[in-house]
Amino acid sequence: MLRIRLLKGRATVGFYPLTEALLVGRGVDAAVQIDDPTISREHALIEPTGNGWTITQRGQSPLVVNGAQLPAGPLADGDRVELGRFTLVVEDEHPDEAAIFAPGRSPLTPLEPTLLDSTRERTDLLEQARVAQGPHLVHIGDVERVAYELEAGFGLAIGWSDACTVRLEGRRLFGKIAATVENHEGVIWLRPHRNRGVAAAGQPVQEPVRLANGAVFEIEGLSFVYQSGML
Repeated sequence: MLRIRLLKGRATVGFYPLTEALLVGRGVDAAVQIDDPTISREHALIEPTGNGWTITQRGQSPLVVNGAQLPAGPLADGDRVELGRFTLVVEDEHPDEAAIFAPGRSPLTPLEPTLLDSTRERTDLLEQARVAQGPHLVHIGDVERVAYELEAGFGLAIGWSDACTVRLEGRRLFGKIAATVENHEGVIWLRPHRNRGVAAAGQPVQEPVRLANGAVFEIEGLSFVYQSGML
């Protein structure tokens, strides 16, 4: 199945499965809503035609597909539609997962950091979180623990961009999103977005991998733990 990846700059901000017609624009009725004043309220319509998909200009703003301005044209895997500061990328969806960002829904809000005085307190708090919460991702520093809920049908973007739910320290000009952790019907996937810097079980990860309860992975040397919870 094909899907649309919505990029703001180089950061992924949403996924939309191509299962039905999608209105793209700035208006509140758009399925793919883009907050950019240079985009029309009804900028373009993506719809099925025969065995494929087409995109058609709806507003006054020009439609740019793969660098060419045109009123309408077919869409296939790898095509890019430029929309001001945003880009729509057509891509194949991983066969074992579905889109994780639903239209109109924002990334999850992380829990407030909890400062701890000892390793024992940190261990106790992690155990409490495992029992009390549903699926969640834990980022552990030297004396700080931050938990992020993994709601079914959504995911956490990890990286250096303002669009990421889990912000990493430092600054990157390129590859500002390092990975996403996605919950598809209770199955948790780690999807790397960079060719290096992501590792699980001590091995570099370049393709999506399924995470088991208690799985530890690293991004640029920072450790994360997936906990399934007991709800």
